[in-house]
Amino acid sequence: MKKFTLLSLLALILSPSMARANDELETINELLAIYRPISMVKYGKEIKFTVQTSSTMNASASARLGGPALTITTEALRQMNDDEALATMCHEMGHLFGERLVTTLSGLAVEGESDYFAGSCIMKYLMEVRGLSLSRAISAAEEIAKGEAVAFAQGRLIWERGYLTFYEGINNSYPPDECRLLTVLHGVWGWKRPACWYNPKTMQMMKAAPEHEHKH
Repeated sequence: MKKFTLLSLLALILSPSMARANDELETINELLAIYRPISMVKYGKEIKFTVQTSSTMNASASARLGGPALTITTEALRQMNDDEALATMCHEMGHLFGERLVTTLSGLAVEGESDYFAGSCIMKYLMEVRGLSLSRAISAAEEIAKGEAVAFAQGRLIWERGYLTFYEGINNSYPPDECRLLTVLHGVWGWKRPACWYNPKTMQMMKAAPEHEHKH
């Protein structure tokens, strides 16, 4: 249960969306606290987190000379609930901390790799912050992933279809929605990455590489 400050109680009276944004920020700050030590080891700096005033829903990650940075817009905070904010920021965390199997000019993990990282990130948050058992965390993480996928697809997705599609432009854009959901679920379950979001060249690389497993 969230702890309400006087400010958040006033926000609840004045505007439900403002109160919601307070809760989402609390969730994000809890997530940042988990990854603070990891950031210090990898980058030598904490993650700089910024809320950008904007009427557009957006979140982004960067890792430049100034160190790792995450940004989310006020409109995204206004529209998202806790679980949506968690899934979104875990994806952005994946750009900073996800394992890169595909080299990019920015040095950040590409979208499919970030989706895979998001699954284990959601699990980490649910177990370490919300105190869920492994089995309950898996069930909750599955629902969070499916809810997020439905939100960006604006419709019902069947994750099994991710096994049947192969995306051919991972370095330029996002894979199909079913593939994105399947990839997050593989991260939740600790399974190896699904091949659906790799283009043919990187699929050959995957066949030659050892399997990667996440242990919760």
